[in-house]
Amino acid sequence: MIILKSEPVKLMSRFILVLSLLVVLSIQIAKCQNELQSGRIIPVYPGAVLNTELEEGDSKMCCNFVSGDNFDKVIAFYENTLKIKSLDPKSLAEKLPFLKQQVEMLLQQMPPGMKIKFFVLKEVEFQGQKGAELFEVYTSLKGVQFSITESQLEDRDQHFTSEFGIETSGNPKSTDPQLIIKALPSEVPAGYTKDEVTIDQMPDNPTSVSVGYNKLLQRGTGGENGTMDKTSNIFVIISDAAPEYYEEMIKPQSPNEKAVTIKGKYKGVEVMEKNEYGCQGAGVRFVVNDKFLVEISESALCDIKILYQVVDKMNFEILPK
Repeated sequence: MIILKSEPVKLMSRFILVLSLLVVLSIQIAKCQNELQSGRIIPVYPGAVLNTELEEGDSKMCCNFVSGDNFDKVIAFYENTLKIKSLDPKSLAEKLPFLKQQVEMLLQQMPPGMKIKFFVLKEVEFQGQKGAELFEVYTSLKGVQFSITESQLEDRDQHFTSEFGIETSGNPKSTDPQLIIKALPSEVPAGYTKDEVTIDQMPDNPTSVSVGYNKLLQRGTGGENGTMDKTSNIFVIISDAAPEYYEEMIKPQSPNEKAVTIKGKYKGVEVMEKNEYGCQGAGVRFVVNDKFLVEISESALCDIKILYQVVDKMNFEILPK
């Protein structure tokens, strides 16, 4: 029996699979038996990146990593960090004789030049069967690879879990918010002050970047029966939206909205909100590159011209197509 806490993908998967073919205790059972797990925390090797290019049949269990550094350098890092001596396949079989048959099968199927070393995190025995929890580091065409499960990741590395889920979900990849920020207005509208840029990025939700601008129009009289300050607030939001979302957003929804084409190429709607109490605000919504929903609104003036002045200061060309 062998418990493999990590599940390598692609090239290595068919070799490690040999080790798991004869498993008496499944990984699923082991997960329910805390006493069978070492509880070891494994840091991600510095500079390693997520490997999310999965092929059909590959495991979607987080997380497999790839490093471009030398194999011996990665091994030395983990020997120092885990305080465990790494073992080549032959040494593993000598240390854990009950794995000898599996190791021999592994060696028969390994391609020439491939390297692999094991770290024995814990030896276990369950219902009379011996086993081990292993951490493997191996070489592939991509570089040096290793896998760390969510429960083994350090707190500072937990973000890889959500990143792995997003990358392997099959949904379109979200755009880097720093790139979206570069599309925001390059200048502050005359007479306005700028708020801080806000980034909203959550798994399974569109990435959204926004900024606000404020201008005092009329000072209020204050006091219990006085008036409040009248201000103009401009908000700019760019979202990396899903097509089914923005298609509805750029359709006129009321008599106060009309279809427009922004800068001669971006389809959208223009909004002018007025009622018996006067102006309630104005706005434009449009889509760039069939991917980015742009929303610009103003809260007091109902002056559509100022919104188009903001549009003219935005760099839509930087947004990916």
